[in-house]
Amino acid sequence: MTETSSFLKFSSPLTIQYIVISNTPNYTDSEFYVNSFNLLRTLPIDLMQLENSIQHFEFSFKYKAIKSYELFTLPGDVFNLEKEVVLKNIDNYSKSFGVQSLIKVFIIDSTLKNHAAIAKTLELMEYSYYVIIGEKTDNTEEYLRINLFNNTTEFIEIINRDIGKIKSKLDSFYEGTDVLTGMDFQLQINPKRTFIRENNIPGAILTWNNYFVLNQIIGNYWLEVNSEIGTTVTLPEERTKEIVNQCQKIDSIYAILYNDVGVKPTDPFQPIFPTLILIQPYHYPKTENLLDKRFSKQQKQFSAVLNSEQDLMYQHLIPEQGKNAVSEDGIKLIMSKNLKRLMYLDNVAYLHSMFTYSPVMRLPQIGKSINLELSHLEKITPKKESTISNIEKFGKKISNLTLDQISKNYIKERNGQIFAISDLPLEWLYLDEHPLCFTHDVCRLPEFNLNSIVNNAVHLQRKLFQIPNDLINNTLVVHCASKDDAIMNRMFELIDSHKEKLGFSSVKCSTITEISEAIKKHKPELLIFDCHGASNKKDLSTYLIVDNEKNEVLTGNDIIKYEISAPLVFLSACETFPNYGYVKLLSDAFMQAGAYCVTTTFLPIKIIDAATVIIRLLNNLHQLKSNSYHINWLNFLSHILRSSLIFETINKSRDYLKEEITNDEIATIVTKSMRFENRIEALNDLNSLIEKKSKKQIKFSQLDNEWLSYSIIGRADLIYFENWLKSYRDINMQ
Repeated sequence: MTETSSFLKFSSPLTIQYIVISNTPNYTDSEFYVNSFNLLRTLPIDLMQLENSIQHFEFSFKYKAIKSYELFTLPGDVFNLEKEVVLKNIDNYSKSFGVQSLIKVFIIDSTLKNHAAIAKTLELMEYSYYVIIGEKTDNTEEYLRINLFNNTTEFIEIINRDIGKIKSKLDSFYEGTDVLTGMDFQLQINPKRTFIRENNIPGAILTWNNYFVLNQIIGNYWLEVNSEIGTTVTLPEERTKEIVNQCQKIDSIYAILYNDVGVKPTDPFQPIFPTLILIQPYHYPKTENLLDKRFSKQQKQFSAVLNSEQDLMYQHLIPEQGKNAVSEDGIKLIMSKNLKRLMYLDNVAYLHSMFTYSPVMRLPQIGKSINLELSHLEKITPKKESTISNIEKFGKKISNLTLDQISKNYIKERNGQIFAISDLPLEWLYLDEHPLCFTHDVCRLPEFNLNSIVNNAVHLQRKLFQIPNDLINNTLVVHCASKDDAIMNRMFELIDSHKEKLGFSSVKCSTITEISEAIKKHKPELLIFDCHGASNKKDLSTYLIVDNEKNEVLTGNDIIKYEISAPLVFLSACETFPNYGYVKLLSDAFMQAGAYCVTTTFLPIKIIDAATVIIRLLNNLHQLKSNSYHINWLNFLSHILRSSLIFETINKSRDYLKEEITNDEIATIVTKSMRFENRIEALNDLNSLIEKKSKKQIKFSQLDNEWLSYSIIGRADLIYFENWLKSYRDINMQ
């Protein structure tokens, strides 16, 4: 992907750079990475937090800094070169991403064989500190003890020891500016001890994330106030209450910023609370398909234990098949593997949480109990009414399996967006009578590829994307269809009839080469694919159909090979993200090629309705050239999709109208739906309006509800509109 001018990196010498040194090829199922990430979440992101954690948090919120851990990984082998070469390579590698960090912390894998070479190199790096993860050996004795630490307390002690020379270096860097004004570098962490007793020790591992998110704000763990984590135990029946309680504590600090500190939203449509991170662990249903082999009887018994689900109290329910065939020690060993995966999910969720100091909720792990409902949504029935009914059945079933009333009420009443980590379509989760994607703005990353969740967090820390005011002028619509596909070609003409008025570009392509050349020529910031899509059940992949007559398709491998992508991608094509075990996803490929967010489709979509969504999206983008109705890309897309329900209801009622529905009446309802607290009321107003002016009431199940087919993949909540961000900072950074 060719980079555009809209990339942005928030970096500072005060930010601490963390460099992991290990030859472990990936993050998944690695004891080293689980332990490394466990340590990482106890450490500060920025030196400013040790000076004044509350002040740092307040600045981050007012500025919308979107800053998590400055995390890099290096294989141990790179240290086998000449020391000076290694130092230069590390420096160049860091600078290539705009990193200016003065303090560098190396997290080192004890199983490496070349500790002597690593130690000699690190000795030459000023302001570098290191910790060894894993069992210590004679080889790990090579490191300078003076800069070696074993835990968070020791790290802070070392920083306190060196703060004089660190301050001197920072003074030199910031000479002539007021950046360090008011900083005395006494590292008091929380000088006024604000909220210091509010962060109680959690008894459940499930809520450690929220404990450490709170610590990043108030610093109690660094001050060793209530920091004896792991010494208390929460009873199973109290776990959900503890999770929600911790989440509410984080939310309460944001409420104080608005009510007492004077932080102001730009408009009544802005979410009040930070994005809620929702983890929904799900046992992958097609392992045998993926491995292309049938399990033996013993393997099925082990698999039954490994794939055991949790109840609402987070207790694993070992099936009888496993209990009767596997020893108690065997069950413990198998479940330890499962626990490692859950802890890993917690850790990567924490990396994502730190972008906005978000609360995290991990829901109970499920699998087999939801597979029947999910399988009905893999292959769609011709009757749309059946599909909508199946979505509702799925949404209510998963809600009953994973949410007790405390959790439901918390999510339902919380005015904040949602980022989900799950292979399940949580967009369809029902809290009451409506899917979550109507009441809330929801984006997601799939769970299956655990490495990609970490890589996504690292990518967002290094490079961010802001939506420019003229995004419509940097939008490319790629039309693909065979010449004899009359209805598609007619829709292409309809969409292109808006080009001159709205200012976007479009091309008709019949080969991958033509698509690649169009991307290179236009360098789009928003890339819309308007074509057919399909899935391959055999290899669990998805692809776009470029020309059906010529059997020309665009696969994930093609996307990566030809760098076919843009910061924002919108796929208006059938089943580009099907449910129930598909793993070779187009969204992964577009993101590997450089995309920040990919809008995909769960299900087949109607050609005319899909064209209508594209035209509405383009029209709304044109309006945003001079207005800032939306905070971020997630808010924008969610509004486009959510309001489709309103427009479809009105359009399907037109044949039965006794009295015309005016544009003002429609606008009032659509505007009301933009406010979180008024969305259900907007639907009630719509129903009342139809009841008053139509001879026939249109039920939800009678609608096509094409908007439910879309899924927003990636951290769309972190992709802000430039117009909105400028307004927000103008108000709050005075």
